[in-house]
Amino acid sequence: MDRILEYLKNGIQPDNRQEAQKLKLVCAKYTLVDGELYRRSYAKPLTKCLRPEEAPKVMEAVHRGECGTHARGRSLVMRILRQGFFWPNIHKDAQVFVEKCSQCQYYADMQRQPAGYFKPINSSWPFAIWGLDFLGPMPTAMKNYKWILVAVDYFTK
Repeated sequence: MDRILEYLKNGIQPDNRQEAQKLKLVCAKYTLVDGELYRRSYAKPLTKCLRPEEAPKVMEAVHRGECGTHARGRSLVMRILRQGFFWPNIHKDAQVFVEKCSQCQYYADMQRQPAGYFKPINSSWPFAIWGLDFLGPMPTAMKNYKWILVAVDYFTK
């Protein structure tokens, strides 16, 4: 951000020609208004570019503020952009911020693995591979038995 600000204020370019060209292309997205750096957007008005020390305060206000909903990272970024703020690492910073929010972690949906494919288990000969399961607790039977041990031979199954 400092290189962009320096280029827009003073016109100072890097000595390397390729870097100077890259800087010009990047700076086309930015403008200065009353000495403050703003980022241009196609569909939205100008968004104010924040310094790294200002960004956490804005994230805190949007995430936990009056209308805060403890939104996830991408949603938090969209809310910040709608409020008219921007900084270069906004996506990464918002994701890290949400991961550290204890309420978000407590009430968030659990990430589940997709169901995998079944893999057949082949047994070469009888009694080589067994499957054991406990069933229960069941209603108490004679001698106070509550559990059933199920043993299955994979070859004869």
